[in-house]
Amino acid sequence: LFGDHPDVRKSATSDFKQANDRIYLVGASQQELGASELAYMLTEDGEAQGIGGAVPRLDRPENNLNMYRALSKTIQNGWVKTAHDCSEGGLAVALAEMCIGGRTGADIDIDGTGDGDVWGRLWGESLGRFLVAVSPENDAAFKAGMKGYPTTILGTVTDNDALVISDGDDPLISTPVEPLVAAWKGTLDMTGGVA
Repeated sequence: LFGDHPDVRKSATSDFKQANDRIYLVGASQQELGASELAYMLTEDGEAQGIGGAVPRLDRPENNLNMYRALSKTIQNGWVKTAHDCSEGGLAVALAEMCIGGRTGADIDIDGTGDGDVWGRLWGESLGRFLVAVSPENDAAFKAGMKGYPTTILGTVTDNDALVISDGDDPLISTPVEPLVAAWKGTLDMTGGVA
């Protein structure tokens, strides 16, 4: 995350670090798939028309600013070592990127993450959301630091090689991390533009 970091040793990176770290969604998910990566993909494939519904809105930016400040304090206090924004591709893509970075798995339940349907909660691009991972010993301090702001427990980092996402009792996604790594690397031009 970008911002003023008085002590770079107390910053967060986007990769999952340790099995059993608790994963939280900070911020609120809405049914906002309009102009999202998913909407573009479905339109390009001829499976949908238009831009995918409601576009992300930020009606009260001052609320988000205060939440960002609270999150920044939890990072500066050393309680959060992993943080990633939920932007292009929403929650599902951010989780995949965090697993890719740490070469580790996660067990996630998206029940309770917002009012949207499964598509909106997984791939919606609602503004002002972050995924964070917190060690068990820092969990209580983190929750106290985020009191008053939407903070939802999603699950834990695992020591296996699978990203598993459910919605309550309904399994949604279960995939090994290595194919995610290959897909992510396969979209990059590793030649530096030199043929």
